[in-house]
Amino acid sequence: MSSTHDSGGTVDGTLGQSAKGDHYFALPAGTELLEYQIEALLGHGGFGITYRAIDRVLRQSVAVKEYFPNDIAVRMSEKTVTAKSIGDAPEFKIGLDSFLEEARVISRFRHPNIVRVRRFFELHGTAYIALDYEQGRTLSQRLAAGAVPEPELLQILRGIIDGLETVHEQAVLHRDLKPSNVILRDDNTPVLIDFGAARDFRERHSRSITAIAAPGYSPPEQYGVGGQQGPWTDIYALGAIAYKCVTGNTPPESLRRLRNDPIIPASKAAAGKYNPELLGTIDWMLSIEEANRPGSVQFVRDRLEPSPTGAAKRTPARRGARLQPPSQRWLPLAAVLVAVFAIGAFTATTNFGWIRGMFAPAAKPAAAAVETTRETPRVASAAPSPPAPRVAPDDAAWKEIKDGSDIGQLRHFLEQFPNSTHHDAATQKLAALTPPPPPPVPRAAPPELPPPPPAPAADEIAWDFLKDSRDAALLRQFVERFPTSSRRAAAEARLAMLEQQSRPAPAPEPPRPSDPFSDATLVTDPVLVNEIRSRLYELNFDPGAPNQTAQLQQAVRDYEATNQLAADGVLTKGLLNRLRGLSPLRPWGSIVYGRADEKWGMSWAQETRREAIASARASCNESCPTEVSFFGTDCAAFAHSDASWAIVSRSTLELAKEAALADCRRNGKSCTLVASVCADGSGRTRR
Repeated sequence: MSSTHDSGGTVDGTLGQSAKGDHYFALPAGTELLEYQIEALLGHGGFGITYRAIDRVLRQSVAVKEYFPNDIAVRMSEKTVTAKSIGDAPEFKIGLDSFLEEARVISRFRHPNIVRVRRFFELHGTAYIALDYEQGRTLSQRLAAGAVPEPELLQILRGIIDGLETVHEQAVLHRDLKPSNVILRDDNTPVLIDFGAARDFRERHSRSITAIAAPGYSPPEQYGVGGQQGPWTDIYALGAIAYKCVTGNTPPESLRRLRNDPIIPASKAAAGKYNPELLGTIDWMLSIEEANRPGSVQFVRDRLEPSPTGAAKRTPARRGARLQPPSQRWLPLAAVLVAVFAIGAFTATTNFGWIRGMFAPAAKPAAAAVETTRETPRVASAAPSPPAPRVAPDDAAWKEIKDGSDIGQLRHFLEQFPNSTHHDAATQKLAALTPPPPPPVPRAAPPELPPPPPAPAADEIAWDFLKDSRDAALLRQFVERFPTSSRRAAAEARLAMLEQQSRPAPAPEPPRPSDPFSDATLVTDPVLVNEIRSRLYELNFDPGAPNQTAQLQQAVRDYEATNQLAADGVLTKGLLNRLRGLSPLRPWGSIVYGRADEKWGMSWAQETRREAIASARASCNESCPTEVSFFGTDCAAFAHSDASWAIVSRSTLELAKEAALADCRRNGKSCTLVASVCADGSGRTRR
């Protein structure tokens, strides 16, 4: 989800009052979208364009984000957006649904550290999201200005944590946390934006969530490499943001960290500049294994809170359950069971009759009350009793795991009891059990890319026109002119076949041209080939695009058939001279039509076909792909209905009108004659 700030770039989600260059398809200032009026372009990215607008009802500035995927979308008219092609339509629709889902997700949140959605709606073939217009700058811009002092960093991190806690309580992951998606207001309050990657993970394993990642800020599970996505996924990104703030560098991409981790821990990279406990918390959040990261933002908040009198920090009770990685969820229950087992075993082997008396029916106190503290419960009785010897939880837990070899239990013990007297022993045992990293696998050298294909040679151009020819003289000329061509063997074989077929009824061999520039000479010069294309086009024979040899051959055959010539489709000097000797056809007329925008145009009395088409398309802003051109005494007519249309050219105006209406009525019952005209401009009608 995108918002705005006072200055910045054009990346989606990192917007400002002035964008780095205009967007070709951006809506102009003054465009109205329901109650919103566009004022200026703020920025654009791969999937959307964002504008500053004014809410004309409330008279407030807002940010309006438009769904516009650059690769597959086009603006057909002043406002309407559609897929570029029929094949792009399914992908366009999927993206549109995802865009609206983004708005639905973030509209559930009401928090000062989360950008607020005012409304979202579909219009003009696409969708729009109206957001609060936030004044400020992105965290990326703040980092570009210099180092972030610790008090400022803690303020930013606490604000992000508060926003993330609200997001996670709704069972939603942001999944795209990075400095460019955090806006700092003028009072340095952070605001989370760009929830385009956010997904609901409630009642399903996050393995099924689409893989989306931001290099340096996404953990391995976001790349689809094992693991599950959960709150610890966003916590990794939060740690990466904090790492960037304290070191000035983005952490290495998480996939690179899976083997021979190249990261320099924050506790070393920023030692002496920040509180060691803050740096340790950052390294904790950046653990490459999700089981080793904090299970919820509450754990991170507790570590960032100042500890009273240097004592070990305790986790205060807060609303909401703490979601932990799957491998951590059984550990709290296991710790309780271990403590109960240790106390039970201790009681069973000790002759403490007064303890057993507490549970005997005859010794029940008359008025007992249970006081609950943040540590262990104690029983206050009306009758005084000797104090019970207490087994510390870390002692009981260490006794249970000290002889084992479970690495996960040792790591959890170190996280759960960071100030335990057994901390050093647990650290040494964990180091001894942790296997060394595997040796790096040598990477194979990337394959060399093949060089780009060279431009077609003259013999290839000539062979494209001769490979199906039955003219033996032209094939002989090809062999003589290109003696070293790779096509010579094929040409000689075809020549031999033609000579064999002609032996029963031998015909006098056509004289070989002594002049290399005679009428039978092949035209292979690209400039002359282009001249033939242009002249055929002006004679109403379409040669196609420059790379469409087959269509050019067909245009030559059509021209030869019309003029009662041998239709072989071969480009020769004689063909070029004949085209040069023809007088230009005139006058020209044209009718063009664009079905998508329901626009059309008409022209007449033009000198060339090109001028006629250009003049007609000027009436519909160049968005009318269908055209019918006619010249001399020919005329054309355009008929239309809601279900069908037709543009027809005939020798007279009446024949053109009748044919247009007849063709149109094949698919529609009530067709109307829209326009008709002759090439010289006579008979113009328009309804």
